[in-house]
Amino acid sequence: MILQYDRFIRLMDKLKDHTLCHEEEEFLMSFRKPLISTLVYKHMAPEVDDDGELYYPGEGSRKSCKASVKVYLNGTGKFDINGKDILYFSDLTHREQIMTPLVVCNLLGKVDVYATTIDGGPSGQSGAIRLAISKAMAAYVDETTKTRLMIAGLLTQDPRKRERDKPGQEGARRKFAWRKR
Repeated sequence: MILQYDRFIRLMDKLKDHTLCHEEEEFLMSFRKPLISTLVYKHMAPEVDDDGELYYPGEGSRKSCKASVKVYLNGTGKFDINGKDILYFSDLTHREQIMTPLVVCNLLGKVDVYATTIDGGPSGQSGAIRLAISKAMAAYVDETTKTRLMIAGLLTQDPRKRERDKPGQEGARRKFAWRKR
């Protein structure tokens, strides 16, 4: 793969030095599609809750779970998930998954997170909360941190869903036991 990339770079350098490079550029660009960034997170003003505190809202989903999050700035690192603390998730990987956007933004222990989730299991809930926190942070942080969130894949929704059961089979992929006689 690296050799192909090096070969491509050398070819582009040769084309750049050619006398009719502007015509070749038009030819090459006719095969390219324009790259349009669909993810645009603008710096939004925070919302104000009933107590007069500022927070950034975010929503996310994964599998069949939906989550809405309020990230309060100037906090103490408190997590509130469906009325419970971070120990709402018994598995350590789910807790780490929720904290990942705050670690990337260097805001772990500096903001308070209040999340509510609907439906789904612990894996879907933690993934939905992670996406919601990432979206809320993208509205608050500067461009370099936002780029770090994008590179880490935290602003991309996971499109995977449960595959349906197929007729004539035991499950989505599993078949009934085959008997010769």
